[in-house]
Amino acid sequence: ERIVKRFFTESEFLMLNKSESKSRDFTRFWALKECILKFKGDGISGGLDTYDFSDFYHNKSFSAFGLEFLVTESDDYVISVCSHSGNIQIIAEKDIKLTD
Repeated sequence: ERIVKRFFTESEFLMLNKSESKSRDFTRFWALKECILKFKGDGISGGLDTYDFSDFYHNKSFSAFGLEFLVTESDDYVISVCSHSGNIQIIAEKDIKLTD
């Protein structure tokens, strides 16, 4: 709770308090925040509470803050990517063919 109060917006904090899966929802918010800060080159020190993702939380893909986002998750991970263009694809490791 201390981390959420420090790094998340009030709206996100309220969503997490109501969540039935706090750990999973925390991870999804964190992945989105880390994604945009890394994209902008600020890293985590750039202000995790600067961006509020509560309106987009349930969307797999969305536009926000002048960027296009794509989020995918499984039981073990959450991946969030963003780009200036809307042409984002996440490729599974099993689908990557390496050549010599």
